Amino acid sequence: LVCLVSAAAITNTAIAKIEPQKFMQIYLRPEGRISQESQKSPQQVNQYAYVFVKGFLNELYFDSYFKDNREALLAAGVQPGNIFILSPKSNQSIEANTSRLYLSLSIVWNLAQKPIVLLGHSKGGAESLFMALERPEFVEKHVHKIFLIQAAIGGSMVADRLVNNKKCSDFDSSPRFARLSVSSLYGIRKPIYKVAWRGLESLTHESSRRR
Repeated sequence: LVCLVSAAAITNTAIAKIEPQKFMQIYLRPEGRISQESQKSPQQVNQYAYVFVKGFLNELYFDSYFKDNREALLAAGVQPGNIFILSPKSNQSIEANTSRLYLSLSIVWNLAQKPIVLLGHSKGGAESLFMALERPEFVEKHVHKIFLIQAAIGGSMVADRLVNNKKCSDFDSSPRFARLSVSSLYGIRKPIYKVAWRGLESLTHESSRRR
């Protein structure tokens, strides 16, 4: 699932502390459909800085996370200096990583001096959207588009299962492979607790409702 959010959709929301209903309204309202476009020239694709934000437990993947995406951009003519891959700490909450993400994006802007195309996956997608909602002035000035890829918005059934041993309301209707994945992770939950408890707890539906 990929959600494309325009900077205007964020910056037209005048408040930084947004109600959950409004938050979901923005998230579920993609600005148009993603379609196959004609090939861009190297000059066109290098007008932007491309920033990828990794998701939960990204530390396990080393350089393979977003590797294919980076190679696709390089093949399209994007210069290596215009591609940035951020690795938020899995043991930090969404709120803590959101603050760090803003600082990282500020550094990217100072280095590249180009509009940012932000792509966040999983927990990184949630952190990307929270950053945009908390820093609308930065988004308006410096962010061209935001892509949320399988973003953990509103809570994760995986986190619910691992943290509270609870099944969310839509667990039984989820695809079989998803249910099997959750069950497999539950079997190795203790090592995950040791390395990423705060990040995992912030992904639960309960934490999402408090946010």
